[in-house]
Amino acid sequence: MLFEIATSRRALSCAGKSDTDRASTAVWSQLIDMSGTPRQQARRLLSLLFPNDVAKSIYREFGDIVAAARAQLSPDLVNRQVAAMDAWHRIGIGNRLRQMNLPVLIATGTADIVIPPSNAQIHALLSEFFA
Repeated sequence: MLFEIATSRRALSCAGKSDTDRASTAVWSQLIDMSGTPRQQARRLLSLLFPNDVAKSIYREFGDIVAAARAQLSPDLVNRQVAAMDAWHRIGIGNRLRQMNLPVLIATGTADIVIPPSNAQIHALLSEFFA
């Protein structure tokens, strides 16, 4: 199920601040885990991004492609992505989003474990507050 809310740029001025919800420690650990073979990493990544049956199907069809792409990622690149995601939570990106002068759609999956759906709800509430 997709939860969609159209919101104004003013609500997004608070986006990314420390009041956003993070993935659980267990999910975060799996997301950045570079251990194992590229195929093991691909299976682990897909299991985070999709429901179990869908992840298995994607892995059967595209596991080699995902594994090959995963094998190209250096630990340094993954560490830089981790730092960028951490900074987004720590300091936010609200100032940059305020520069946008157009409507924004916030979409989330209700079962998303990487970016908790509560973040979309936070921004939706802010949009109502600032409207």
